[in-house]
Amino acid sequence: MELIEREKRIQKIKEEKHILEIQKKEQELKNGELIQKDLLAQKEKIQYQYAFLRAQINPHFLYNTLNVLFSQALLLSEDLANNIMKLSDLMRYSLNNVETENMKVSLQQEIDNLKTLIEIHHLRFSNSKFIDYTLNGDTENHLIPPLSIITVVENAFKYGELSNPDFPLIIKIVTTCDSIHFICKNKKKKNTVEILSNNLGLDNVSKRLDFAFKNKYRINITNDDDFYTFDLTIKK
Repeated sequence: MELIEREKRIQKIKEEKHILEIQKKEQELKNGELIQKDLLAQKEKIQYQYAFLRAQINPHFLYNTLNVLFSQALLLSEDLANNIMKLSDLMRYSLNNVETENMKVSLQQEIDNLKTLIEIHHLRFSNSKFIDYTLNGDTENHLIPPLSIITVVENAFKYGELSNPDFPLIIKIVTTCDSIHFICKNKKKKNTVEILSNNLGLDNVSKRLDFAFKNKYRINITNDDDFYTFDLTIKK
């Protein structure tokens, strides 16, 4: 009898353990579904924000207008026409690529448009801004959320003091086979501490990275009295 009772208890324990394992798997499945729903909600929110932005400024109107200006400018100055085309290309990239299906573009595409942004700012400030730009590594086989680098650099142009050659805007991009490392450092204008720390553009960059590279990226921001540094690492 004792042996039978013991076997019954063992069997009961096994059944309870099996039930607990099933419940655990069901809970893990539910948690996974909740995470997927949360990521989808984030993506939809980001796409809605950009759709709202596009609704404020009709991109087709802007493109058509810039094309007309380009054609007219060709009669006056090839340089002027080319600069208008650069602005048109940058606007097209900014407005069109934020709604890509997986929220990613090639790193090379982002860098091409970053160079256009820098050229436009050189033109805007008559080459009075000093920039130390370096790129090392392959850029074709890496993906990144659109505007991730451009937004940070644009903030540096907006809030940075870049007219001193001793303290240029530092833009450094280094890639390996499985990572992207991006650093942007600038000397700050006066009274920009609070503006930088509460910047909506940088918040949107973090949201796009969360969706595209959840738990695979790291942002380190150093915001001291004189300098602001944005340090981003993305792992495949």
